[in-house]
Amino acid sequence: MEYSSKLVMTAFEDDRVLPAYSYIFVAALQHYGDSITPYLFHVDSVAAYYGTGTFDDYALISASKYAFIKKHLKMNDNNKPIRK
Repeated sequence: MEYSSKLVMTAFEDDRVLPAYSYIFVAALQHYGDSITPYLFHVDSVAAYYGTGTFDDYALISASKYAFIKKHLKMNDNNKPIRK
């Protein structure tokens, strides 16, 4: 089965959901998915909840999300879809 690209984000200090579950989730996707689909796995070592990190931490997380979305929607620098 072919899945779309996935961005999975977790934090080491999250006490609501253990970070290990994110690893298990990505491992299951890789096992049952195809070998072509990319999975980006981001582990934040600083913050677990909003309000516990610095502005730079949130900027990095936001930049990672938007870069992933832009790449996998195949957008160019003018935010227009690339057509073939």
